[in-house]
This record gives sequence, C-alpha cells and structure tokens, in this order.
Amino acid sequence: MCSNPSCQPLAFLIEAPPQPLRTHCSQVAGHRSAPHHLRAGSKSSGRDAASLNRLRPLPERALSWPCPSALAIPYPAVARRGPDVAYAPPLAGPAPSSGSLRSERGSVEASTGVLDRIPCRQKRSRFGCLHCSEESAATRLTLFLSSNMTSKKVIAVFGATGAQGGSVAKAILEGKKFAVRALTRDVTQPNALALQDLGAEVVKGDLDDEASVEAALKGAYGAFLVTSIWNSNREKKEVCQGKLVADVAKRLGLKHVVFSGLENVKRLTNGKLKVEHFDEKGEVEEYFWSIGVPMTSIRVAAYFENFFTIWKPMKASDGDYYTLALPMGDIPMHGISVADIGAVVSSIFNSPAEFLGKAVGLSAEALTIQQYADVLSKILGKEVRDAKITPEAYEKLGFPKAEELANMFRFYQMKPDRDVKLTHQLNPKVKSFSQFISENQGAFKSI
Repeated sequence: MCSNPSCQPLAFLIEAPPQPLRTHCSQVAGHRSAPHHLRAGSKSSGRDAASLNRLRPLPERALSWPCPSALAIPYPAVARRGPDVAYAPPLAGPAPSSGSLRSERGSVEASTGVLDRIPCRQKRSRFGCLHCSEESAATRLTLFLSSNMTSKKVIAVFGATGAQGGSVAKAILEGKKFAVRALTRDVTQPNALALQDLGAEVVKGDLDDEASVEAALKGAYGAFLVTSIWNSNREKKEVCQGKLVADVAKRLGLKHVVFSGLENVKRLTNGKLKVEHFDEKGEVEEYFWSIGVPMTSIRVAAYFENFFTIWKPMKASDGDYYTLALPMGDIPMHGISVADIGAVVSSIFNSPAEFLGKAVGLSAEALTIQQYADVLSKILGKEVRDAKITPEAYEKLGFPKAEELANMFRFYQMKPDRDVKLTHQLNPKVKSFSQFISENQGAFKSI
C-alpha cells in the first residue's frame, strides 16, 4: 500500500456504477503531478513495448463494484503510451482518436468523460501503491465498463415490472444489443430489483406525469409502451397516458417506439361494438402515427394466462366434469403466453426498417374452445368441455366488465388479423397452448 496515509483504497472510489469518475486520491493535497510512470522524461518512460503491453490483472479484491469475474468479462490487457499521452482504448466499440485521450494538466480526457489523474508523489516502486501500481488496469476496466454500457442504444421500457413489460425488458437484456431503462412506480419492489440484477437501469416513472415521462425518455433511442385500463376507473386513462408518451417521444426525437396496441373496435364497427380496453389502445395507436412518431404496434392475442383466472374451467353443476365458458362458437380463438411477447418485441427492435409504421398481430396458435378444452383434459386428467355459451348469455353473467368482454368475443369472431407464422419467426421458442399448460399444471391444483 501507499506510504501516504491520505491515499484511500481504490475500492472506495469505484463503488458506484461506471461513470466519469476520479480514480486516484481524489484531490488530496500534494497529489498534483502527472503519474510518475507516465511523466515525460521519467525513468519508466523508456520501458519497452512488451512491458507496457503485458497483462496486469486488477486484483479482484480491490473492487467492491463491479466484480469482474461476476460480470464474466476479460480484464483489460492493453496499455499504450506516447511521450505525453496515456491511451487506454476500451475493449468494446470504436477506438477514440489519438487526441481524445491526453494527459494535460494531470487529466485524461476520454470519450466517456474526464478522469482526473492525481496520483501519489511518493518515491516508490510502481508496484508499491494500489492506486499507482494498478491505476492503468483500474482505469481501463472502468473505461471498458462505461463504454460497454454507454455505447449501447437505450430502450426505455414502461411497465417493466408488469407481465408484458417485464417480459420485454428481460428479452432485450438477454439480446445484449440494447441497454434497458426499466420504468416502474416502485423501484424497491422485487421485480424491479430482479431487473437491476440482470443489468437494467431501474428508474422511477409515472405515466401520468409529463416531467417523469420526459426524464425517462431523455437520451433513449427507443421505448416500449404498455398501458392498462384495468387498474383505474379514470375515463380515457390509456389515451391520456399514450398520447403523453407520443408527444414526448416526438419532441425528443425517439427513433423507434413499440406500442402494445389493439384495434379501435368502435371505429372499425361504426359504433356497433364498444370494447373499451381495445378502443383506447387503438386511439393511441392512431395518434402515434398521426403525429409522425416512428412506431410499431403489436396487437397481442388473448393471453394463455387468462386460463389461470377468469377463464379457469368451472365445475359443472350436473356432472363430474368442467366447462370453459367462452362465447366463441366454433370459431378459433388466437392465444399466446405473455412470457413469449418479450422475444418478439426484441426482434422487432432489431429490425426497425421491416416494422416501422406497421401493426403486427401476434399469436402462438388459434384453437376452438373445444380444442382448448381437449388440451386441458389431456394434461390435467379431468374432463373439460366447451360450455357453448353465447355472447348474449355471457354479458348477463353479472361480473364487472362482462358486457365489454362479450363484445370482445364478438370482435374475435370477426377474425382480426393475427399472424401465427410471423410470430414464430420473431420468436422461434414461442409455446403452444399444450406446452404452456404442461409447464403450468400447478396453477390448476384446485381442479
């Protein structure tokens, strides 16, 4: 360790995530000269190239954040030096120009920021001080991590702790092409912390607050937006939130927004059918395009997960069997698992030229209600039948939104466009209903 008592361990100085930071002695009095091993005319300035370029791994215990081995990245291994230049190129992205890093007035100006270089002045061996013996390795590691993160385009994901937003955030992170800014109302909830552990930047965001939305989208390349009508009694909530994001995205110049939309059923049927949670998304979808925001709308089929809750088979009153009460007649109904949507969206972000300005209907497969029942019967070992209920009978069941959902099934009977083939192309691992139920049998323990 350094003989200067004011010299603090390097780990203290890089506990925060990578950003432009001070790496040495933090402006301690008497530490104002250029690094002794980089100072022009110093004894070390004549070291041979082999000595300069050899790998000097940073001691892992010297870092409390991040742990290099945990990140599964190689230690930086290159250090080149001219007479007055300290040059440590990042391991990812294009190398900076020869003048982008310089050691004037004891500082190094990097493309990632200004790193003040104020090491100790003690006369000692290069390997006698943690700061100075490892400063090049530490700086290179910091530059690598910072460059690796900041060089990626950022996708802001709204509703990132929900089912659909969470699926999208995870898939984009797994793709490693984009960085993820995960927006949520509560950054301390388990889902938010899990995304942070996966590498997302988790930020508090509120779709009802313009300043919050602007902060969330500032500097982002693109965004994924999903809104929900079910958690609010406020009229036109989804429309207000969606239009706010559209306006901010337009003002900030986002290059690609993927919106979880649906058809405007009321407009398409000339007012004959009203499906509020479709119509509001459809209105937002139309607004995005009308103001010229580069946007792709994904129109998602019914969630397979609904069979865990509102579509769960019910015990028949006249026998030892169960029924599915979904008013579709003999017309196939499209479905997909919400967990499979993320990979589709990630593929869309990877191919903007193909999907900008388009609506994409997503579906894993389309089955009749009796076919859904047959799958449940086979896997659960219980007889399940189609209840053959009509939309008119369904809307009289008396539960909240029963009339709206009856109209939704009426619209499904009109066969809106859902592209099974394209969905499988965008996500080759998309699950069939049979695979989905097989993997989630525990959700039906009460049957």
